[in-house]
Amino acid sequence: MGKNKVTDNVKWQIVGLLKDGCKTQQEIAELVGVSQKCVSSIKKKHESTGQVSDLRRSGRPRKLNFRHESYIFREIRKNPTLSYINLAVDFNAKFSNVKVSKATIRRLLIKKGLESHTAVRKPLLTAEDRIKRYKWCKQRLNWTVNDWGRNPEDYLIFQQDGASAHTAYSIRDWFKEQNIEVLPWCIRSPDLSPIENLWSFMYAKLVNTRITSIDDLKQVLHKDWLSVSTEYVQNLINSMPERVAAFFRAKGGHFKY
Repeated sequence: MGKNKVTDNVKWQIVGLLKDGCKTQQEIAELVGVSQKCVSSIKKKHESTGQVSDLRRSGRPRKLNFRHESYIFREIRKNPTLSYINLAVDFNAKFSNVKVSKATIRRLLIKKGLESHTAVRKPLLTAEDRIKRYKWCKQRLNWTVNDWGRNPEDYLIFQQDGASAHTAYSIRDWFKEQNIEVLPWCIRSPDLSPIENLWSFMYAKLVNTRITSIDDLKQVLHKDWLSVSTEYVQNLINSMPERVAAFFRAKGGHFKY
């Protein structure tokens, strides 16, 4: 066909032959009268967009097709509190041929009339919870940075928040079996834990990385974890006395840090 325009009917015929898997791209090209490069181009277009047509459009081309947008809307309906960053991470892990940022997600949702609101991420506290949080804080009110950061050679203490998923009997039994000491932590207190800041740091790095498999995810997480500077970790440790002081002033209630 030379440089003549390839019709959509021919393109769909090529897609069908590719799916059959009985012929090579070169054999398909010779059969329908196009170049092997044309067959390859049609294959890539169909895999990335689900379409074969060259749509006329003005301005910047659309990055997301109907399938991509449907996935985003479905995830938002399932979890309305999902952040732009977390949604972008999930999207990039699922669709290896398209990379989006939190800004792309945000623009799409605003365009569709889905306004962003700050989710209430604080766990609900009962009167008993507040008392327990307050007592925990009072016992550590005079701890210094050295108290929080001390780490004798070859001695590690595992720290996690007091979420129910972390305090289940099966989890506690596993720590005992592995001889891992766990730092006593206050219940329902992500606002106190510096690990929350570290997770946000990791998410921010992960969202700009294209991930195509679980192995990729593991490698990226390991690489990003090793990139966390000692200075950043030390700053989180340094923040603990002030966090506890703010905790104490809030009398066991939520505080902003």
